[in-house]
Amino acid sequence: MLKIVAISDIHGGHERFKSMPEGDVLIVAGDFGNWSNSSTLSVKFNEWLGKQTQYEHKLIICGNHETRFNANDVEEIQKIMSNGTYLQDSSYEIDGVKIWGTPWHRKRGCFYNASAFGVNEQFLEKQFNLMPSDVNILVTHPPPFGVLDLERAGNIGPLTLLNAVQNIKPNVHIFGHCHNTRGTAKIKDLSTMFVNVANTQKKDFAQPVIIEYSYSNTVKTN
Repeated sequence: MLKIVAISDIHGGHERFKSMPEGDVLIVAGDFGNWSNSSTLSVKFNEWLGKQTQYEHKLIICGNHETRFNANDVEEIQKIMSNGTYLQDSSYEIDGVKIWGTPWHRKRGCFYNASAFGVNEQFLEKQFNLMPSDVNILVTHPPPFGVLDLERAGNIGPLTLLNAVQNIKPNVHIFGHCHNTRGTAKIKDLSTMFVNVANTQKKDFAQPVIIEYSYSNTVKTN
């Protein structure tokens, strides 16, 4: 059993966690900072990561609020986030379980400040096509189209991501981005468990989501 502790969209609120649960791997699905002070929060979050010694593995992807980073310089991002493993169209394997991480999302309007890693659909399709067919756990910042992605503007998840998930069929897909649709879902004719771990925008700070991943490919969430 692989015990995953997953968080996303905490926007600098890492110190607000009452306590971090025990687990084998900590997964951060982006937006650990905030666009207006991304440089400062990236350093502070990395320091906090370094204190989370209960996890043997700590995996990070970026989100649209990580504006301090140059998306074309993966090595520099990894250097800054030194207390974890940064994934950008890359994989990490734990006892035969392949985890793939990618930060890209559909770019919003030009007046939207938090637009790091925002790209067009053509670029999304290219990057999502890099996902290998043997991925067990997929980590993205946005949800796929139509799955826990509903906002005032409608469904904001990329259709290209939904197509990729339907092709590779991971056992678990972890994401954030959409604060008000936190939770789990499944869709017809697909065994993938979708888990939106975005923190809420409510007064109460949501605690991490625990995902128990069995090596027999069964999944249980808290």
